[in-house]
Amino acid sequence: MTLIKIHITPDMNLIKVYISIYPFLDKNVLKSIRSKSRFYRKMLSHRLRYRVKKIPKLDFCAAV
Repeated sequence: MTLIKIHITPDMNLIKVYISIYPFLDKNVLKSIRSKSRFYRKMLSHRLRYRVKKIPKLDFCAAV
């Protein structure tokens, strides 16, 4: 899996994360990553706790 691109909305409500899954796109892997987005958001909030007021939601997408 490779991180391809990250897009943050101007109002900081959403982070779109584009990933590539090698050697081919497996829907089960993408579904698993998406299901853990709350966990990743919580980890992000612990890292940015005193720097950012609002922690954005994470949306994982397959890079085309």
